[in-house]
Amino acid sequence: MNIPLPTGEVVFMTPKQKEIAIKWYHARDTLFGHYGIEQNLPLGVELAKQCIHDARGSRSLEILDDAVWVVNTVGPFLQRFGPDVRTSIEIPSDILDLVLRDSRNNSMFIEDPRALYFCGLLKDQGYSSVSSDWISLAASLGYVPAMFHSFGVNDFVESSENRQKATQDRNGIYFLAKWFEEQRIRDVWESGKELSLALFKEASDLGHLGASVSYITMTYNTFNAKRYQLLGEIARCSNRAISKFFHLPLKLDRFCEYTIGSVCNSNFKRIDKNSTVLFGHKCDDIDGQCVRVEQCCVLYDVCCRRCKRSVVCWTLVGKRLLVVKDIRRVIAKLLWEQRFSWFPRQNF
Repeated sequence: MNIPLPTGEVVFMTPKQKEIAIKWYHARDTLFGHYGIEQNLPLGVELAKQCIHDARGSRSLEILDDAVWVVNTVGPFLQRFGPDVRTSIEIPSDILDLVLRDSRNNSMFIEDPRALYFCGLLKDQGYSSVSSDWISLAASLGYVPAMFHSFGVNDFVESSENRQKATQDRNGIYFLAKWFEEQRIRDVWESGKELSLALFKEASDLGHLGASVSYITMTYNTFNAKRYQLLGEIARCSNRAISKFFHLPLKLDRFCEYTIGSVCNSNFKRIDKNSTVLFGHKCDDIDGQCVRVEQCCVLYDVCCRRCKRSVVCWTLVGKRLLVVKDIRRVIAKLLWEQRFSWFPRQNF
């Protein structure tokens, strides 16, 4: 049974709104140390200020209210501890309670879901015993980011009203994309793949690493070397992509194996016969997949050694036969032509 796809419920951001949202989520990830970004509270506040400055005239985005709250509340709050405080762990565990207290009667101020959510995220870095309670309370008060904070809430987007709310938050967009993809797999909507792919791309552009992994795996098949190059960039800062290196096809061409080896070589370490460390995470060998990754690393090492030997050989021949007058100019030219490949891609 095919049900018409409710595309009218999905409203994508305008280019200007998306530009502002990207800046805000970068500020938020810096503030809380999420998605592979090292936590830096003062820098997060400064980035939020810059986001507000760049968004003048675009008050239609609710996330700007989040940025204003961070600047007006977290900024003065950090001034108590001096400029050297970078992480939440450096702040005493009971200090964050002061942010949630009404100064008039010293009672817990629970009418501001935004304050509950952000303080919950700050406490989650080192004092997680109450952080989940604060975030759950913020969700019950209708704060959209809190609703989609936890994993496993796909059932939440079953209703039309919640699907519309999901487009207001990065995690919500990701869960909405997963939900549409599941509906497509269940043959409810044949055209669900295009919409889920677009939503994964939207969340990926906003910095959601899980969405980036989903978008890459849906766009590039397992025989495409670009798939492993992009997954490797994510795996260096998050474990979301590591499992994709343990589900390799039985037969891969040499270029794919070489690419996997180049990505994993410096991030692979064999512990014993049945386990390895890949990108800083211990992994048990599943159906010999660790051996396959190790073989790709060996292939990469062999190729590098042979390339170095060929370069040395060609240099000696070129000097002896006077093929080129100055080999340094040739090397410099090659380095200049390849300069753009030295920098990782920012968007997928």
